[in-house]
Formats: sequence, C-alpha cells, structure tokens
Amino acid sequence: MKTHVEVAAYIHRSIRLSGKTNLEIAEESGFSKGNFISMLRHGHSELPITRAHVLARAMGTEPAVLFEGCLAAYYPDLHKEFEMLAPSMIISKREFDVIDALRRAGYFT
Repeated sequence: MKTHVEVAAYIHRSIRLSGKTNLEIAEESGFSKGNFISMLRHGHSELPITRAHVLARAMGTEPAVLFEGCLAAYYPDLHKEFEMLAPSMIISKREFDVIDALRRAGYFT
C-alpha cells in the first residue's frame, strides 16, 4: 500500500472479509461511529496511524501490514527513512515468529 486509495481498498476488503459491519468494527476498535469506518473504507478520511493496530485487530488482519501501509501513504518521507535505516523494522507478529524460530534453531549462527 503506497497510496490513500490502496489503504482504503485494503480496509474495505478486510472488513468485507471479516463479515463484520462498520458499526461492529467501530465498536471493537474504539471509534464512536460506524460512519467513520465507512469514510475510511471509501477513502474520505485518513486512519490515525496510532490507531492502525486496533483497527487491524478488529478486522482480523496483521497490525504491522496496516501500519506500514498507512505510514507509506500518509507519511511517505518518514516511510522512506524507515526503509533506509531499518528495512525490517516493521514486520508482522507472524513474520517475527518465523525469524525467532530460525534464530533459536541456530540458522543465523
């Protein structure tokens, strides 16, 4: 996700696949109204990046994926800095678990 449109499409698709309503997603992620979720789904509003993790969990998706998408779309210069300085800093929990298992198995020694 590199654009606002791609973030909105990801949110829209994730909510559709979750089987939940906008109101259910809003309640689970701490937003006061379902219409804000609708605005996110259609690209009429930006997701506050500090809330990406709670929305991702409510949608049943990886928080790191949504966070990185928002960072790339809303703050492209900051995202480029992260990519340059720490390209693997933003990874999902599942990705971390794979890396951790490889480390424990001695793969990187």
